[in-house]
Amino acid sequence: MRQALLAGSHTLMECQGELNAINVFPVPDGDTGTNLAATAASIVAGLSRVHSNEVAEVARAAAESALMGARGNSGVILAQFFQGLHEKVQGKAVLNTREFGEAVYHAALQSRQALAEPREGTILTVLREWAAWIRSHSAGIRDFSELLRHSLGVARQSLAETPKRLEILRKSGVVDAGAKGFVHLLEGMVQYLETGKVRSAVATHHLVERLRHFHFGRNEGTIRFRYCTQCLVEGQGLNKDKVRSELSRLGDSLIVIGGAQRLRVHIHTNEPEEVFALLHRFGQVTDRKAEDMLSQHLRATEPAHPQGIGLVTDSTCDLPKEFLRKHGIEVVPLTLNIDGRSYRDRQELSPEQFYRMLPRVRTHPTTSQPAPGDFLAVYQRVGRTREAVISIHLSSALSGTYQNAVQAARTLEGTEIAVLDSKTASIALGLIVQEAALAIEQGLTVQEVLARIRRAIENQRIFVVLPTLTYAVRSGRVSRPKGIIGNLLGLKPILTLTQDGRAVEVARGLSEKHAMQKTLKMVERFLHEGNFTSARFGVAHANVPEKAEWYVEQLRQRFAARDVPVVNASPVLGNHTGPGTVAVAVLGLDE
Repeated sequence: MRQALLAGSHTLMECQGELNAINVFPVPDGDTGTNLAATAASIVAGLSRVHSNEVAEVARAAAESALMGARGNSGVILAQFFQGLHEKVQGKAVLNTREFGEAVYHAALQSRQALAEPREGTILTVLREWAAWIRSHSAGIRDFSELLRHSLGVARQSLAETPKRLEILRKSGVVDAGAKGFVHLLEGMVQYLETGKVRSAVATHHLVERLRHFHFGRNEGTIRFRYCTQCLVEGQGLNKDKVRSELSRLGDSLIVIGGAQRLRVHIHTNEPEEVFALLHRFGQVTDRKAEDMLSQHLRATEPAHPQGIGLVTDSTCDLPKEFLRKHGIEVVPLTLNIDGRSYRDRQELSPEQFYRMLPRVRTHPTTSQPAPGDFLAVYQRVGRTREAVISIHLSSALSGTYQNAVQAARTLEGTEIAVLDSKTASIALGLIVQEAALAIEQGLTVQEVLARIRRAIENQRIFVVLPTLTYAVRSGRVSRPKGIIGNLLGLKPILTLTQDGRAVEVARGLSEKHAMQKTLKMVERFLHEGNFTSARFGVAHANVPEKAEWYVEQLRQRFAARDVPVVNASPVLGNHTGPGTVAVAVLGLDE
């Protein structure tokens, strides 16, 4: 059994390119083969460490390694299959074919139960029909090689019929990629049992011809949830049903597998940070991944000739998620280091969760900018579909983010990349990126868009009211004596960023309300001195939406402001100011 599973896993790994090419369900992101290969590689690594000849030990190793390494929808389903197999064979040193039939049937049922919304015409269907045939014939066929050889024909037939059961497969002219991966796994096992060798897979080669008429573009509308999100949850007394119920509102393709001490969770969602935050209530969350399926889909459907302008920023840019998604803005995350663990800003840790954690951390969190390689990967991805890339980032006086973006841009040839220092942060950076997106939407040239951005950088200002100096002291931005005196006197500093992007104290309020009123007067003075014909505004807050709404109402009354974006501020920036901070940004506009 061990050697057969190793052979099957190797065969599956060899077929990842073919499976990626026909991947259209549940989303056409072209990575089912990669995910199944990663799962199979984990199984191989686990089985390679097993020296026992007992079936139970082999099944345990396959189940545990599949659980730890499962990737993607089909990979997690396959991992649950091995979990079910392990449950049924515990304590057994050997299996006969009848016991094997009962075990695989139980495993197939377990795979189906792991999904919140199982669909026919997928790997689940092939698993069930194959296992049902094995179970019904296992008593009469006592030779494993013969049993699996005959069952392979059943699996292939079930695979061939998947387009009849799932409309998206029929329209695309392909079979289900996950189901085909399982058939390849069986092929490798059968080939080993019959020959003792591993040969290349031979199933459904006619699909290569059919792929000539296959178009990913037909399926763009199927990506309702952008991020393929998965992780491990470790704890005591974990309840799969409760976890599944709590997550169901956050997306689809939800799969929860594992046991009372360890769960593997997979979900397609638009809010990966909310998923991780919710799961954190159940136990320790590790092996976090949030892969952008829309970007994967765009890579698979990239035009022959790149066109248009791509827009990139970093996670300190405070803009509503809906705006970022609508305009296809790529966000490169900074990193938060909290009590020995690292989190990608906004992707693996939401602002809400961070601001709740911050008062209780053992040591004050630190932050780090994205590496040049992080930017390079994004520029390469955007450059495949866009003839030019504009990248706008946090003030270089506050972080090395801008410099790393410049370094990455210099190493990439063939794509025009303009990297700009916003000289600001947070919601003010958001207003600049918003201006860039609107200019691109209007069909302006690259040079015209860059001119608009540079004017926006010159004509913006941000004012930040700190309710306390405690977090500025902890982060090292303010000296301890100054912080103690300021807090004792109840002073509320108002910060702004200078024209070269440095943070400075511009005023103080005798109370927080006084400081907020002063802020609005400074906004008014800025607009008057700039002689702008109109303006746009934005508000960012550190988990105090009621203060943000006060600002919005005041901006409407004083400046007739409309469509003011309100965003919970980036944890990377809020780390230095603390919960309760509010910032208002203004962008002056001319004719």
